[in-house]
Amino acid sequence: MTSSHSTMLKRPHCDDADCGSCAIRPLTEMADISDEGLAIIIGSRTRQVFQPGQMLFRTGEVCHGLFIITAGTVSLRKSDGAGHSVLVRLLHSGQSLGYRSLFAGEVYSSDAEAVDEVRCCFIEAEGVDRMLEVSPATAKRFLERIATDLRRAEETYMQGACLPVRARLARLLYDMRVHYGTADDEGMIRIELPLQRKDMASMLGTRPETLARTIRALSDDGVARFSGRRVEIEDLDTLLDEFDADSQS
Repeated sequence: MTSSHSTMLKRPHCDDADCGSCAIRPLTEMADISDEGLAIIIGSRTRQVFQPGQMLFRTGEVCHGLFIITAGTVSLRKSDGAGHSVLVRLLHSGQSLGYRSLFAGEVYSSDAEAVDEVRCCFIEAEGVDRMLEVSPATAKRFLERIATDLRRAEETYMQGACLPVRARLARLLYDMRVHYGTADDEGMIRIELPLQRKDMASMLGTRPETLARTIRALSDDGVARFSGRRVEIEDLDTLLDEFDADSQS
């Protein structure tokens, strides 16, 4: 492995009242929005703040618009008929939330909860409809987002069916370093996990006791050291090899 993967990505957050100069807009489906579409968004937007544990919406509630996360992390959970909750995804600044229910005219099919302090722009449904009519570039980006989500869902299914838990955990850590990791001058990466281990197990499609054994194995092999919610990784390429080797075998 010759390439370096030690660069940490940090998403910007938005504290600007002017959508035209918003720091996170280039990360969203609104990146190429027309001036007319932007004016509609500004007129339809409200700013909302959610504290950790507060719900943005719940399963079965009517969708009245689109959330765009400008700071913080939101968890999406699905529950079965017995009330068992499964964490299916984490969303971060620059990502849209609720668009599938909005476009399909359906109620929400999951619970959205603030993991930490979350700041959002909420755009009313009527404003979203009008914006898409006058900004075809934005409509195209939402279509691309839907296609990307479908591809990721297929990849997640294939990983669950084909990859061992060890490779899935390594991939999850590799992805989480972007939002929750820091690196020192020696290249040591430290990740502060936002999840309890039972939630990590549900995301990986495995049982908590299987996850515990896998964590011990990664620690024993020097791939990643776990202490509570802190993970230390000395060599990111070694972690990358864990799932690259499985995907190429």
